[in-house]
Amino acid sequence: MNRQPTRKKRKKSEIQRDRVLISELYQKMYSQQEIAEKLNLSQPTVSRDISQLIKDWQKSALVNIDIIKSEQLEKINILEREAWIAWEKSKGDLEKMHSEETIVEHRTKKKKYLTKQKTSGNTRHLQVIEWCIDKRCELLGLNAPVDTRNLNVNFDAETGKKIPTSFREWHLMLEGDVS
Repeated sequence: MNRQPTRKKRKKSEIQRDRVLISELYQKMYSQQEIAEKLNLSQPTVSRDISQLIKDWQKSALVNIDIIKSEQLEKINILEREAWIAWEKSKGDLEKMHSEETIVEHRTKKKKYLTKQKTSGNTRHLQVIEWCIDKRCELLGLNAPVDTRNLNVNFDAETGKKIPTSFREWHLMLEGDVS
């Protein structure tokens, strides 16, 4: 590759080849100038190629994230569907087979009988369903943002009153405006 830097327009195949090499060198922390010298390209050409590579990487990352989200959502959907099926089954009649042995005149008599009991369902299945809904909302970004402004508020354990954290709050407290 002993091309001299010229203003000649590169062919698509040359651009693709150069970008593969530029990508490798860029990821090895070579400077744009070092890459340009190594590949006999101009520094502005290398800069444009790096900019395009970064755009391509970002686009690829977004697509990959969307694919991963879709895969995870489908897993959550399957789990929730199974939990609903298990919930419905758990609400039915619970059948138990019982057997009784009685001894009459040195003989053992076995008696088998079936009991049915109505059940209200196993709430563990509902917990799984709730978890699925929460995870889906989290993955899709549907949860409301958390207000973190007041997370560092301190309260006095004995009085239950707020402990001032700034000069202004101390001043207001001394004047009786803070509870």
